[in-house]
Order: sequence, then C-alpha cells, then structure tokens
Amino acid sequence: VHRPTHIVNPDIDIRLVEPGGDTGDGRKRKVDIKQVFIEIREEVQRAYHEGYQVLIAFAETSTAEIFAESIPHHFRGVKADFIAGWQSQKERQAKIRDFRKGKTHVLCGCQLITEGLDIP
Repeated sequence: VHRPTHIVNPDIDIRLVEPGGDTGDGRKRKVDIKQVFIEIREEVQRAYHEGYQVLIAFAETSTAEIFAESIPHHFRGVKADFIAGWQSQKERQAKIRDFRKGKTHVLCGCQLITEGLDIP
C-alpha cells in the first residue's frame, strides 16, 4: 500500500492465540505455550531469512521478555528485544529506534497495539 507520503506500508500478518476458551463441549482448552513458542520461532526464522522484521505482541510483559531472550539461543545472528511499560521512556525509544533502523530483527512487547506504537 502506498500513501501520499510515498511511505510503503508493509504487509502485516496478524495471528491471535488465546490462552484458553471453550472447546465446544463445555470443557476449557489450554494452549501449550511451549508449542506456541515453537510455532512463533519458526515464523521468526522464516521472516529473518526472507529479510523481514517481526513485531510480536504478547498478553503479558513477562512472556514477551522470556520469548525475546530465547531467540538468540535458537537463531544465530537474530537480534531480539522487548519493550515494557516499566522501562524508562528513553530505553523504550532506543529499542524502537533500533527496530526502525533494522538493528533489531524481533521486537516483543505487551499491549503494543492498544497502547500505540509508531514504527513507520
């Protein structure tokens, strides 16, 4: 998508994983977070090899932090980071700047969409 400013909007792939819910027969289902992490890591690897960056919004800040810290252990050369509300504004801005410049390949956070994130 091209805007009048000549900035190109990237293709966005949004996937929602809910940590529970009804299975249809009255039972509650649980999501295996390890399996979710594996699936997300596979997408991260694919995106990295295709030259894309990845922005991941988790439901909890602690999950975002754990996932971001796990990425370098699984993929050599992929830099991941996370942003959280408890970090200083200066620290968050530096992390967003690194993501914009392509220094960070994966940026994880919590409530990124509801809080707003300006990364053109």
